[in-house]
Amino acid sequence: MAVTWSINQLDYALSEDGHTDVVNNSHWQCVDEDADGNQARVYGSVAIPTDDLSSFTPYADITEEQALQWTKDALGADEVASIEANVTDEYKQACVDYGAEDIIMTERISGTPCTVINTPYVQKIGTKATWIENLLNKNRKLKKWVKMIRFSIGMKATEKAAKKATYKTVWVAGPSIEHTNAILPTKQIIDGLIRD
Repeated sequence: MAVTWSINQLDYALSEDGHTDVVNNSHWQCVDEDADGNQARVYGSVAIPTDDLSSFTPYADITEEQALQWTKDALGADEVASIEANVTDEYKQACVDYGAEDIIMTERISGTPCTVINTPYVQKIGTKATWIENLLNKNRKLKKWVKMIRFSIGMKATEKAAKKATYKTVWVAGPSIEHTNAILPTKQIIDGLIRD
């Protein structure tokens, strides 16, 4: 996956604190492309703080790199990470559609119990370790290798389900998804938490 950020437009105030053409808003986009050329695009705008103009750059001298840095700083590291995260809409929607009663414990991800959404695929593969894993786990010398292999297989399945559309939906989640009612940008969620 190749994530590319770009600036579509910068808005500016004609005059502020003795400076002209002061950038105060950025219209950005982030494009993610996989090896097959499939693309996902996210775009938005963010206010650029103008409270400290000590390092003012004239509008004509602003580079795209500088504008991108201002944009990412204004968004914040968590929002940038959220934008760049390539999680499928199916996974996000599952967190809305399923509730606390749909969360179950499984040993099939890491070899130790963890919580997942009880999807039809999870029901099909079961939640307990296989009989061979149980047998090998009783051997002190092999136990750590069995757990390591199970963890690797489980994490790859979880990552694939989160990042690609697949019928093998092993989605890790906890009972708190009961309170997820909509798919919202991180900033909107945080703003809601601060307001409440």
